[in-house]
Amino acid sequence: MNQNDQLPEVDEKLPLRQNLLLGLQHTVIAVLAAIPVPLLIATNVGLSPEQTRFLLTRSFLALVFLVY
Repeated sequence: MNQNDQLPEVDEKLPLRQNLLLGLQHTVIAVLAAIPVPLLIATNVGLSPEQTRFLLTRSFLALVFLVY
């Protein structure tokens, strides 16, 4: 990384610590982004709390399946 610059070069490898922190940030945002959609659907359709939990659980399972 250039000392005058805060952005790394395009082909530069970041340090392991920075890679892990950015990976964690990406994972947290991906999980948090998956929560509102099932909640909005469940609210608008009028699902019970049990059905809403089921929908959230299946949404997370689908997210895990798609990621891996």
